[in-house]
Amino acid sequence: MRKKLIITENQLKMLTSVLTEGNHYNNVVNKIAEDLTKNYRKAVEHYRDGNEYRTRDVFEIIIDGQLISPEKLLEYFKIKYNYGENFLKQVIQDWCDDKIKDGFLSKNIGLKE
Repeated sequence: MRKKLIITENQLKMLTSVLTEGNHYNNVVNKIAEDLTKNYRKAVEHYRDGNEYRTRDVFEIIIDGQLISPEKLLEYFKIKYNYGENFLKQVIQDWCDDKIKDGFLSKNIGLKE
């Protein structure tokens, strides 16, 4: 038994925008994750704070070996990709924890959040 579904043009536009947005979202996440993989490496920086030695998580730039803090990397990515701060922060965090699967993040955060 076949059934037909009749929708208006506005409903069609809304449905296609939702479907293409999902693909766009996954493509953006994969593109940023690929950029991180190609250009950065997770690293630990040891520094002296008074009389104590401390460590903090940073990123090593693969090309020149310089270290960059997660905050500076986030600022750079905000300028480079023009997406929301929370979204980029989640991409960086999930990339560090290897939680990006098929372009999906561990938390559902919009591109402009």
